[in-house]
Amino acid sequence: MIVYGEKFADLPRLSDHLRMEQQVALLAGGSAGLDVEAETFAPSRDEWTNDRRAIRRQRAVVLEGHRGQPAEPAITDG
Repeated sequence: MIVYGEKFADLPRLSDHLRMEQQVALLAGGSAGLDVEAETFAPSRDEWTNDRRAIRRQRAVVLEGHRGQPAEPAITDG
């Protein structure tokens, strides 16, 4: 995810894969939900994607969060 603006310059830069993986793991510790941006896995300046592969990966993340276990297809960084 790309964060724009000087006030966000010190935020850690994480790949979408790592960010989603960490969020799913936090659910087991009591996190209330996931923050899956519309451009996750297909970064875009307008923060939106129509990339079907990216959308399938987004759905897999959400399913994994609901099930508490890896969804098929598993989250991959590629």
